[in-house]
Amino acid sequence: MAATRGVWRAAALAIAAAFAWPTTGDVIKTRDGREFVGVIVSETSATVVIDTIVANIRSKVTLRRGEIASLERGPVPDGFFEPARPAAPRDRGGATRPATTPRRTDPAPARGAAMALEIPIEGVFGEDIIPLGVANALDKAARRGVEHIVFRINSNGGYVWAAEDIARIMDERAGDFTYHALIEKAVSASIWVALSCDTMHMTPDASIGAAVVFSQDETTGDAEVDAKMNSAIAANLAARAEAHGFSGDVVRAMVIGDAELWLWTNNAGEVRVGAERPSGARDAQRLDSRETVLTLTAQQAARIGFAQPVAEPTLDALAEALGDGVWRGAGTTGRVEMERARARAEPVFKKFRLLIDEINAGIARAKDADPRAYQYTIDYGGNLTDKSRRDWERRTDEAIRHWNRVRAALVELERLERDREALKMSRWIETVNIQSLFDQVTEHVDRLTRERDQR
Repeated sequence: MAATRGVWRAAALAIAAAFAWPTTGDVIKTRDGREFVGVIVSETSATVVIDTIVANIRSKVTLRRGEIASLERGPVPDGFFEPARPAAPRDRGGATRPATTPRRTDPAPARGAAMALEIPIEGVFGEDIIPLGVANALDKAARRGVEHIVFRINSNGGYVWAAEDIARIMDERAGDFTYHALIEKAVSASIWVALSCDTMHMTPDASIGAAVVFSQDETTGDAEVDAKMNSAIAANLAARAEAHGFSGDVVRAMVIGDAELWLWTNNAGEVRVGAERPSGARDAQRLDSRETVLTLTAQQAARIGFAQPVAEPTLDALAEALGDGVWRGAGTTGRVEMERARARAEPVFKKFRLLIDEINAGIARAKDADPRAYQYTIDYGGNLTDKSRRDWERRTDEAIRHWNRVRAALVELERLERDREALKMSRWIETVNIQSLFDQVTEHVDRLTRERDQR
């Protein structure tokens, strides 16, 4: 039995040798065991494109840096990409017959162009840009065999929760696609999507950055910079950026107001960036000071290797910039799903805002009607006069009525949770702990009722 296994092992080795790649050329080995041999035609900080042979067909394959286990470079032998000549057939007696003339003498046709879907990221995150739209577009893209997802970004930002939810959805489907950011404007919350992509390209007039997060002061209602929140967000975004081959120092300068960013050229002539001025670098330039928040133009981003230039915001231009030939567009599915999600979310958000306004107004009215906020007349025995007692009871009833309306609005808000989940939202626009508010309102009602009965 051991001898039999040895025979099979020898046969397997012989078959493997027959199909083995030649030892010359550029060789890329991936973490999942694949191997590509050919000519590397383009590289970015996120991807490598190799001209190779797949299933006997010459193809260009784009690989993400994270997929690559090793990369070796070498010369490709002459005739590597030429189609192999068919072996001369033999007749039944073993004699060689002249080979049949092939029907065509030109090389085998190239594999069908890869399919790409554009998803527009336009408007305000959380109002025009809804996580459900991205999720549905990716679902349909996967069913159609789309390989490339192009997020065409033109946004001044919006609500961070929407950007974070979209980034999470992208992470969940990362193994199904190669993500590309095609940027016209990526400001504030927009950078979550850009930094979740495998490649980043910017049109000539594009900009990216200025992602400082503001919170609302509960007493004044004014927007203010939350240093602690921004520090946490910067750490999260920097880690996301570095996982996709982008500079974490650049991202931190986009989020943290007192961060610096320096640019210099090392001894090898390579452009470098960092959070601190390097010692001994004569040409060091400060791109961002402690008084500003970093925003990069397309030219600046290209210079420091943060993003690559693209002539115009089209799939053809992006495919050309990537050295990936021509893509087949997957239609308008991306735009349709984003518009459907926005239309579906609009009435939900409208109802949510109305309920929030009703809750805030109800709380204000209930506090204003609270009988303890007023002065009363007492008689010589230390008891409320009849008129004062009636005023107390009237105000108590009014305050309870307002608190009950607040409770009813909170119940309606709780029912909206199903709609929130359907829209792929992790939380509402404003942080609202519904159960905690409901319990507080109930305590106010119980107190008012108890004090009224004691009078």
